[in-house]
Amino acid sequence: MKNGLLKVVYTLVLLGAAFWWGLRFGALLAQVYVGPSWNNVWLETLFESTFLILLHLPLYLLVVLLHEFGHLLGGLWSGYHFVSFRVGNRVLVRWDEGLVWKRFSLMGTGGQCIMVPPVRSDDQFPFLRYHLGGPLMNLLLSLVFFLALEMQPSVWTLLLWSFGGLNLLSALANGIPWKGKVVANDGWNAWNLSKNPAEREVFAKQMLILEAMTRGQQLRALPADWFRIESESRSENSSAASLAFTRAQYMIDKGEEQAGIDLLQSLLESKSSVPSFERTTMQLFKLYYDLLTEAGSVDLSVLDDKETQQFLKGMKDYPFVLSLNYALARLSKQDQVEAARIRQRLDRVLETYPTKAEIDSVWEDLELIDRIAAGQPLD
Repeated sequence: MKNGLLKVVYTLVLLGAAFWWGLRFGALLAQVYVGPSWNNVWLETLFESTFLILLHLPLYLLVVLLHEFGHLLGGLWSGYHFVSFRVGNRVLVRWDEGLVWKRFSLMGTGGQCIMVPPVRSDDQFPFLRYHLGGPLMNLLLSLVFFLALEMQPSVWTLLLWSFGGLNLLSALANGIPWKGKVVANDGWNAWNLSKNPAEREVFAKQMLILEAMTRGQQLRALPADWFRIESESRSENSSAASLAFTRAQYMIDKGEEQAGIDLLQSLLESKSSVPSFERTTMQLFKLYYDLLTEAGSVDLSVLDDKETQQFLKGMKDYPFVLSLNYALARLSKQDQVEAARIRQRLDRVLETYPTKAEIDSVWEDLELIDRIAAGQPLD
């Protein structure tokens, strides 16, 4: 199925469902008394608007929580093991010390349940229950629509109708296959994994790498075969490019800098399906590497690109972006005031960041940046 057709179907179904739900909700709201009468249409409208916002915010968070819980149940049923569970920016993550609360958010997502599949040599692990558990949970809970239809109009009816509607919209938004600039939804992931053994291999290895890094293992300490696709059915999708990018980082972390940079450059020059978001990440990683190795002669033109500027704005509180900005401030702009401000923000972010290995890598990079800026010899 072509992505263009998917986009049309996805948009029409969501708009149709939202329009139908909105009409019924408006008709129900007109029959329900939700606040005092001030004989002032503006005050009453303001009160109703505030009431609706206060009603839907906690309901939305509950729907996200239940969606991720559906993934958790599907994963446990399929033999997956737990890595992290996030709603909003609060994430429960499993470290070697046990379960800890941290903070993290990802553009385009309200939550995330990360689990590692039971890896087999033939890459035939179960994936449908884990990936579709969230949308199916929402679809099941959307059936409270029917209960609301049988009730007399009241605040409780509004509550059930809103809960059912948000669950239905979540089921459709996550269940109909769709791929955005940053992330793909559950339906797309399940459909993609069903088509190609190489995609299943990439997914399993990405989850293994993420789990290891979350618990503190650096890329250089991980098995080399986690960064290669062994399946005879090769993948040309963006997930393969993503794993190749991680392999380039792995090589650099192991001290094979030239091989890693050559691989990264080949990815940037390739005409394969590398999404714009991933390509921008690669370009900025290359810029970051250049700053740390040849700060005096770095081409900064990528920073003038509109897409790059949008990326940096949207990801401004991510450790990688903050580290890059710190390196730019210290090594390129030589602006100590800006560098101190960025460093202060980065320190706060790292205090609550969930990925242990990334925290350690950032500290290593910060020490290196400071030594380069001070003109100290490098080992």
